[in-house]
Amino acid sequence: MRTLRLPLLAVAAATLLAVGLTSPALAAPVLGSPASSCVVRAQPLDGAPDPVDVTCFRSLAAAVAYATSGAVHIAPNTNELTQEQLDGGTRAVSARGAKANRIIGIEYEDPRFEGSTKVYNVAATPCNDGGRYTDTDLRGDPMDDEISSARTYEGCVSRHYQYAGFSGMSHDCGCAVMGDMNDRTTSIRWT
Repeated sequence: MRTLRLPLLAVAAATLLAVGLTSPALAAPVLGSPASSCVVRAQPLDGAPDPVDVTCFRSLAAAVAYATSGAVHIAPNTNELTQEQLDGGTRAVSARGAKANRIIGIEYEDPRFEGSTKVYNVAATPCNDGGRYTDTDLRGDPMDDEISSARTYEGCVSRHYQYAGFSGMSHDCGCAVMGDMNDRTTSIRWT
């Protein structure tokens, strides 16, 4: 009996090692545990809404790769994403004849682009080509009344509103601090 256990353990260890070495290029979503970066499709301001699926990851790097369908990669331990990085990834995808998902904004839980994030992407026209998008109601979302800084991309300007449905105080922000709107955002519009 004792001699049978060692070969079984060796086979099990080899299998785990092989599975680990052949993992996919994109990080797997986090299921059932706290995550630091979630991706959601921004809803079009005009027209039929897209299905809302939220997929969360342990890092912004994994979320960015997922949100751009693998076109853009950033360093694993950074909260930094530039328009130039997005442009390089989407140009490479376009050169292959594919349509890239584009990131239009990243919301940060803490000032100065720190803490947990929520990445908004679109599969349609970016703001600099006339696209307009929303997140009408963050109530029930972990980022409701938690946003302290935000970045915008693809020519978008994001306006953060105090209440659902774009009412109450508002603040245009692609900014490191939210001022009076710190930890008060419940809806967002990108134009």
